Amino acid sequence: MVCFLRIINSGAQGMVSDTKVFTAVSVLGISLMILSSFLFLDLAGGIIFLGVVVVLAYVLSQIFVYIRNSYSMPAINLLINRILAIAFVLFATAWAIIKESYSVYEGISLSASALLFILWSYSLFHFARDFSELEQKPLYFSATMFPIYKYNPISNEIQEHYGPTLFWVFGLAVLLLWAILSNT
Repeated sequence: MVCFLRIINSGAQGMVSDTKVFTAVSVLGISLMILSSFLFLDLAGGIIFLGVVVVLAYVLSQIFVYIRNSYSMPAINLLINRILAIAFVLFATAWAIIKESYSVYEGISLSASALLFILWSYSLFHFARDFSELEQKPLYFSATMFPIYKYNPISNEIQEHYGPTLFWVFGLAVLLLWAILSNT
């Protein structure tokens, strides 16, 4: 992964020959795994594996962009990532509706798990970032769940900071709704 990020950052000029060989062997291995998934699995299995590899490459590239931009994401990338997250949830819901072999329980479970994955991934990422910045940007919690405040050292103000917690609580509400619907 580090080799691929280095290639994206500065190209292959600054790499030593061992790193170039390792990168080439890795690319060859991944390509052979994709080819073998199409040969030895059915077409759907190959497409799923290719999709997983593409999604993993996209996520790694977004992590690289985030780190390279001083731990902030450009506005266009934020917009694209939000559109992709919404499309992912809508696709899972549409798939659950269209697929005739799915029961109502399986359809709701697929839609809920896709939504929970997006919500909780967002929340966990922001929780980790908040706790890694506690020295520079402390968090202030009330005795109840809300309000939550975060210190902004640039503006020297304390600002409301509800986003990650609201997404986490919304995920819990989705999980509760799924549990109620699946037990009736």
